[in-house]
Amino acid sequence: MKKTLFLFLLTAALCSKSEAQEFTSRSEIRLHALICNNMVMQRNERVPVWGWGTPKEKIRVTTSWDGKSVYAWVDSLSRWKAEVDTPEAGGPYTITVSGRYDVIISNVMIGDVWFCSGQSNMEWSAMSAGGKGIPNRAEELEKAERYPALRLFAVQKNAAETPQENCNGAWSVSGGAAAQWFSSVAQFFGQTLNDELKIPIGLIGSYWGGTAAEVWTPAETVEGDPLLREDSKVHRQDPRWFYPIAPGTAYNGMVHPVTPFPVAGAIWYQGESNCKVYENYDRLLTALIGDWRKAWNREFPFYIVQLSPYPDNDKKPGANIGLRHNQDRVSRQVPDCGMVVISDVGDAKDIHPRDKRPVGERLAYTALADHYRLPQFEAKKCPRYEDLTVKGRKAVVTFSATGGALCTADGTAPRYFELAGEDLRFHPAQAKIDGDQIILESEQVKKPYAVRYAWGSLVFGDILNKNGMPLGAFSSNLP
Repeated sequence: MKKTLFLFLLTAALCSKSEAQEFTSRSEIRLHALICNNMVMQRNERVPVWGWGTPKEKIRVTTSWDGKSVYAWVDSLSRWKAEVDTPEAGGPYTITVSGRYDVIISNVMIGDVWFCSGQSNMEWSAMSAGGKGIPNRAEELEKAERYPALRLFAVQKNAAETPQENCNGAWSVSGGAAAQWFSSVAQFFGQTLNDELKIPIGLIGSYWGGTAAEVWTPAETVEGDPLLREDSKVHRQDPRWFYPIAPGTAYNGMVHPVTPFPVAGAIWYQGESNCKVYENYDRLLTALIGDWRKAWNREFPFYIVQLSPYPDNDKKPGANIGLRHNQDRVSRQVPDCGMVVISDVGDAKDIHPRDKRPVGERLAYTALADHYRLPQFEAKKCPRYEDLTVKGRKAVVTFSATGGALCTADGTAPRYFELAGEDLRFHPAQAKIDGDQIILESEQVKKPYAVRYAWGSLVFGDILNKNGMPLGAFSSNLP
């Protein structure tokens, strides 16, 4: 009798424990890191709400902006995904995710989401350099508090050998510690968009100082291209290794996990670590853009920050200007791609120019002109070389995005133009500004064939458009 009672009680206890474990397991709804309080969802899109749970569990997702519910079932790999239709920009809203219990996601905004990536100059924050990262730090951080519709998501650094499904991070409202440590370039970009568009802006920051572009590109792309594969071996010779060096590792850990989440576009500030293999940077960056667009399944705009002039490594003369040329080349050849010039705020003695506000603002002006199609911002883009017309011994150079006029920073005649004949031997040229054109002539060149401007790794240039935006270096004879 006692033995029977003991077995009964033991069985009941085990069953009770098993049922409790099953209840706990079945009650657990785990959301992707992006799906949390304070998030921004891309407007007018079908946006996934996804995560993990117990197989066969039914999940309901209800959105407060329309009161509608959508359903999903957890699959055999514990994954689930529901899709919601977002309205035009607005908020705040709530999203309720229901399984055995409810998870309420609050303070959700609908607007535009931008992916912000690169190496240290994109990562650079107000707290960099011992808290001296940007000019007027206190004023800028105080200003950040005035953007409640600007939301920041910093992807925690993670290098992975295989593509990851989730990442670490959380959405924060602009201001406080989030503003102190988040990318300054990205924040100034987002603030400018918010000022001009009057809609919520979400910024996903995914960056890592010192990284080469190969680590942000899927490994199969790099390893499948003989030129890129050889270039990637150069990075592996770096003895410091306090950042990932293997192809695809930052992509796997910091890009792939967020690709299900729709974005309006991407901004990119990177290149310093690729100067030592600058010759194929255009090939690499073009591949990266293509792979990212394929991963997100959308042809979103991609805007590049051109590096500022900086001294070359003695072992690689011409590296800085060579990489800048390839950045310009990508911006011209890849559809829906643009570039901003920052030579006027560069620093020949510091690879991390501190004045990040003009950088972020210029990225925003380019997006406002090209992506949002606001014509008043066309003249706030950086001017760029378009065409060369030869008239006798004179060369007439035409530019775009001039605002109707060009000038020099100090009001004197332009100093950094050179002309060459068909022998491509360049000589200093006398330059005269004529509205939005520049007329060149050189005593050493009887019949002009090519023109170049500010051509050198440490040449900053002096040409600005009507709104003070700098002209980038170019050489018309190069593809």
